[in-house]
Amino acid sequence: EQRIKGRLALGAIDDEAGKERLFGFLQQTLPKASTEKLETLILNPKASLVLTIRKDRVPQLLQKLNNLGAKARFSPLDGQSKAKPSVTGVNIDRVKTVVLGGFQEKIEDVSISFFYRAGLAVTAFIMLLLPVIYLSMIAGIGYLLVFHTLENVDLFDRIGSGKAALMAYVGPIIIGSLMLLFMVKPLFARRRFQDNSHPLDSRKEPFLYAYVNKVAEMLGAPMPSKIYAVMEVNAYAALKPGMKSFFTNELELTIGLPLAAGANLHQLTEIIGHELGHFAQTAGMRFSFIIRRVNGWFARVVYEKDNWDMRIKRWSSEWDIRLSIFLYLARFFIWLTRRILWALMWVGEAVSCFMMRQMEYDADRHGLALIGADVFQSSSERLGILSWAHNWASNDLGSAWKEGRLVDNYPALIRSRANQIPPKEKEEFLRSYLNETDKKIFDTHPCTADRIAHARKHDKPPK
Repeated sequence: EQRIKGRLALGAIDDEAGKERLFGFLQQTLPKASTEKLETLILNPKASLVLTIRKDRVPQLLQKLNNLGAKARFSPLDGQSKAKPSVTGVNIDRVKTVVLGGFQEKIEDVSISFFYRAGLAVTAFIMLLLPVIYLSMIAGIGYLLVFHTLENVDLFDRIGSGKAALMAYVGPIIIGSLMLLFMVKPLFARRRFQDNSHPLDSRKEPFLYAYVNKVAEMLGAPMPSKIYAVMEVNAYAALKPGMKSFFTNELELTIGLPLAAGANLHQLTEIIGHELGHFAQTAGMRFSFIIRRVNGWFARVVYEKDNWDMRIKRWSSEWDIRLSIFLYLARFFIWLTRRILWALMWVGEAVSCFMMRQMEYDADRHGLALIGADVFQSSSERLGILSWAHNWASNDLGSAWKEGRLVDNYPALIRSRANQIPPKEKEEFLRSYLNETDKKIFDTHPCTADRIAHARKHDKPPK
């Protein structure tokens, strides 16, 4: 690092609200400076504050101060115009070599029982059967619609009233057509998709890819073809979107930046090992792909409004009331379709959640074989603490936004909040978190207490 010592001075600021925003920013940026010095710096244009700062951060600091209306300037002190590099004592290349060298030969394969495989196969079959049931309902409505249209033309002869005959014949056709249209809609409507993940280039992050590939090699899992970063306290691996990956084993790994910032290397290795463990078993990988894909589709079409939904809702409030009647009728059939899908979705959830919990246990065993039960428990505890700190940091963002400020490093803020939790509160939280045994039929993950007990039972750390 190159550090430089100099004087920071600010121009006159007439706006009282601007002074308050500037004071809050300086307090956060220069926590060691006293309140009196900061107030003097803001109120007196002739005052200055002596500080030592990294040379590369000076332009950034001045820009932020100027954006707040401070007219800031920084003057290096005599003899400081040429900053001297300071020695950190950390050899990054050496650290990388040690980390990658810590992975030895492939671990012993984690056994999987016949009943577990059979359970996955049966669950996958049932999950595939649910969309077939839905398609059969569509086909049945279509058949009845065609049958009525062709076979009930004689209603005009059998019913004396022309208006009554018209309603008896045309009414079911209109209703059936709308019902058919909006049952077919979820199969083709484009989703409103917002991807908050950020792809990491293997050429720019070679060490990260080498590290993850070492974990995959140890577990005998597919090597991730792409790694993504998200702003979540989480990590997950999945086959690449599209049916092609079902046959090619193209795997993608997503790592939450707050998790990478807040967990130590052993904890992060166990978490990534758990995620890749889902894909170490080829059969389980494909069955889980089917289960998650069908569950995800049902959840999306039931709860997520697509582009058609948004247009129909907007048009029904903008168009003439005589035309809007048909749009409101369309919205009713959308609701009815979603109720049918909702019922099928919960059948699928009830069938699949038990097997998904077993899949989590299986993935846990891969993480155990990689690094042991002690680290598994510590990573579970850290996940809980970071999730708690994430909520705390989110509240900080809300408060900062009202003051016209934003955080520079959100993962670091979450880590900082996690480290600031008082020991007594942390102890009480972990006691409650680790002893939670409330089990629900629709839980996709076992409770933490059961997972730790399972880890202790199957602990076989590497030699």
